[in-house]
Amino acid sequence: MEGDDEVDRFMKESYRTFCVDFRDEVRRFFTLLLDEAALPLAFHCTAGKDRTGILAALFLFGLGVSKKDIIADYMESNRRINAKEISQKMDEFLKADASGHQLCDERTVQKLGMFFEMRRSWIEAFIEGTNECFGSIESYLQDEIMLDTEALRYIY
Repeated sequence: MEGDDEVDRFMKESYRTFCVDFRDEVRRFFTLLLDEAALPLAFHCTAGKDRTGILAALFLFGLGVSKKDIIADYMESNRRINAKEISQKMDEFLKADASGHQLCDERTVQKLGMFFEMRRSWIEAFIEGTNECFGSIESYLQDEIMLDTEALRYIY
């Protein structure tokens, strides 16, 4: 389906450029994680898969977790978030307002539902994009974010 390709390209590009686009937010995230006075700490977003998923991946990279295990952790969200159910509820909501007027066509609803999926290619695009821009995730964390991985590993 054409819409699938369009959403997939958009998501891959968003993931690929995350470490550049959200560099300041990533620094703030790790500053907070290293502030023992702020603990315990929880972090989340609406669906908990894009920004939160990438921040969780960076956190795990900082702890020295393997790329394979980080990808598996990201993909676990597919089991935890029922994208089909969310899509069906969106479909009901967006197809008609209280007066019965259609708000979105079926194709648009299907595209929106894809935003609640996790695709391996998206997290891989994040890793590849970071490696292309900074040499490696480790270099990004050390040189761009100025993360003290020893302190991170000590605390967590």
